[in-house]
Amino acid sequence: MHVLIFRFSAMGDVALTVPVIRGALLNNPDLEITIVTKKFYSPFFDGIDRLHIVKADFKSRHKGLPGIIKLFLELKKQADYTLIIDLHSVLRTRFLSILFKFTGKKVFTFNKERRIKQSYLKRKEEPQLPHTIERYQAIFLKAGIHLSPMKPPVFEPGNKNIQSINELLERDLLKNKIRIGIAPFAKHSLKKWPIAKISKLIEILLKKEGVHIFLFGGGKEEIGELDKISSRFRACQVVNFTLDKELSLIGRLHVMISMDTGNMHLASLMGVPVISVWGATHPGIGFGPWNQPVENIVQIPKNELDCRPCTIYGKGICRRGDFACMEWILPEIVVGKVMKIIDNPKS
Repeated sequence: MHVLIFRFSAMGDVALTVPVIRGALLNNPDLEITIVTKKFYSPFFDGIDRLHIVKADFKSRHKGLPGIIKLFLELKKQADYTLIIDLHSVLRTRFLSILFKFTGKKVFTFNKERRIKQSYLKRKEEPQLPHTIERYQAIFLKAGIHLSPMKPPVFEPGNKNIQSINELLERDLLKNKIRIGIAPFAKHSLKKWPIAKISKLIEILLKKEGVHIFLFGGGKEEIGELDKISSRFRACQVVNFTLDKELSLIGRLHVMISMDTGNMHLASLMGVPVISVWGATHPGIGFGPWNQPVENIVQIPKNELDCRPCTIYGKGICRRGDFACMEWILPEIVVGKVMKIIDNPKS
């Protein structure tokens, strides 16, 4: 059986396909999978046996309707797929699915359940929806592919990247340090903890002897903000690596502190303890850190702040006007959870 899978973005959603895909391959020795995703995300799938990667280029080669048709023809020529699983369910993937249906292929499509998620913005109870990984798994089961999601670590950064990170830690005398990652940014403002609180967090953490902090971010603007933060503190540096090398570094952290964003998922999927900070969004909607203890989730309970969650993905503005869901979270709360982890490491 050869299965074709679509998942183009976003980073966290693509990363969350990996434990399901690897679980499917491990549980089904005769299974072969081709994943179609953006080139940037291909390191998530490197080194996995019986998994083929097709790197879609929507800015050039596969741009617009002609590009999607070209992608379809390329995929059709590459292999005779048994069935199609659309884990994205957007305009591009739906059109590709229709084209494959015309060739007689059976298509299974991921249901984002937007209405159910939106309903929790008005309910009184805390959201408790299945995790995205469990919902991905359900589509595979519907397609007749039984699996158990692979437990972390699920990525294969490669020996070259692992060696590079080992050399970096050795060179900068960080091998015996307590390595803490902090990912303070997110795409949408309602998922960002205020910078003043991040700075205070770093200040407190660096009072503990032997701590070194790595700051993780994305584009040029974020890197610039991180540079400003790191310049104020000793033992604090900005990570600006390729994705595969970044995965190797994340795997060497003692703990990651992250907002509701991609780095939270990457660290969780590498098996690194994660302290996640939640504002207007909610982990119970299905995007929480995979395989992490609930006590490591930092958020204001709904019975204390009944406007949470007010958004599914972090878009919009604070209707209260005071951003209480983030402003009420004190750096000392996060520090306390970090110290429990680094002072009581797993044997």
